[in-house]
Amino acid sequence: MKPTVKYEPRKEIIIHEYTKYVSPEDLINASARGAPPGSVIIVHRWVDGVLLYFTGFTKNDLIIQEILDGRVHWDHVNFALMPEFKEQHMTESGVTVIIGNVSDNPSFKAVAEFIKEKLEKQEW
Repeated sequence: MKPTVKYEPRKEIIIHEYTKYVSPEDLINASARGAPPGSVIIVHRWVDGVLLYFTGFTKNDLIIQEILDGRVHWDHVNFALMPEFKEQHMTESGVTVIIGNVSDNPSFKAVAEFIKEKLEKQEW
């Protein structure tokens, strides 16, 4: 018997706190601080002109239930506008930061739109 496949996109992404950086370099350098020279960090994402790095909450029963209900909670989002995608960036301290292009992901597209429309302009 063939299983049924169902797509259930996120209904809501909730950002609890954010930090806006003046430049992508400032964001990348801040997130690489403390990493030893020569190391590689793969945590940044780029979508439609926005570079972002986020942290979620530790998964527990409540967070898992929220995810199953279609709500994702991001504890903190760091972002900077970055018009052109760049696959990697070398910091002055010698840390390589790999940046993933997630522009085809509908959830990340919605986050980038929200950042550009609300957080970048700080309109509430």
